[in-house]
Amino acid sequence: MPWNPFDWTAGPFLSLYVAIAAVVFLWGFSLRAMIGPTARVTHPLSELELAYLAGGARRLGDAILLSLTSGNCATIDPGGHKITVTDQSPLKSLMSRPPLLPLQPNMTREQFQRAVKPLVEQVQARLQAIGYYPTDEQMTSFRMTVLPFVVLLLAFGVIKAFVGAERHHPVGFLIILLVLTAIAGIVLAKPPTRTRAGKAALAIYQASHARASRAPLDHELLLALALSGPVILSGTAYASVYAASKTMSSGGGDGGGGCGGGSGGCGGCS
Repeated sequence: MPWNPFDWTAGPFLSLYVAIAAVVFLWGFSLRAMIGPTARVTHPLSELELAYLAGGARRLGDAILLSLTSGNCATIDPGGHKITVTDQSPLKSLMSRPPLLPLQPNMTREQFQRAVKPLVEQVQARLQAIGYYPTDEQMTSFRMTVLPFVVLLLAFGVIKAFVGAERHHPVGFLIILLVLTAIAGIVLAKPPTRTRAGKAALAIYQASHARASRAPLDHELLLALALSGPVILSGTAYASVYAASKTMSSGGGDGGGGCGGGSGGCGGCS
C-alpha cells in the first residue's frame, strides 16, 4: 500500500477517514460537555430554569405552556392542538419581570415556541450569569480549539474526493461522509444547554426531587415536567400540553382541555 493516503483505494481510505472522524468528534463532544468551571455552590433555580437546563428551549416552552394552562390562562384545542393564551400573569410567579410575549390566538406549538423566545433568552441570561450556561467567551474558546480539526478533516476528505473524481473512481460514499461531517460540525459548534456547573446543579435537583419527578402530586407537575419532560403529563388533566408538544416533531397525540387541577404557577385567570 502506498504511503500517500490519497492514492489508497476506497476501503482503506474510508476506514481511515471514519477512524479520524470518530476521534475528532468524541474528543470534541467530550470537551463540549466540560465547558465551564466546576460548581462551588448550588444556586436556587426556578422551574423554568430547571426546564431549560434539563431539556433546552423546547422543554422550557412546555413548562411555560403548562404554567399558563394550569392557571386557566390558556386553552389547547383538543382537535388541532391550537393554543390560545388569554393572560400571561402566571409567569410573574415563576420569574422576576417576565417579558411580554407576542402571543396570538390559535397558535401551533411551533408558533408558540417562537413567541416565547424573549423569555427563553431571559432564562439563558440568568443561567449564564450564575455559570450554568456557556458565555460567548467560553464558546469562542471552545470553537477555536475544536473546529480547526473539523475543517482539516473536511479538507482531507474533499481532496480525496477530487482525486478520486479525476481518476474516475466512485466517490459517492465519501461525499455522504463529508456531508455528515459538516452536519456534526455544526451541531458541535452550537452552545450546549448547560455548562459543567449546570450539569452538576441539575443532577442535585434531580436527586433531591426524584420522587416528584417520577410520581408528582398535582402541585408538583411543573417541577416534574421540568425535570422529566412533558411525558409525565400523560394521563393527567394537562395531557393536552404533552399532546401539543408532540406536534413539534410528529402529528399524533390526544389532547384534552387545558384547565383543571393545580400546578406550579397557577394564577387567577377565569
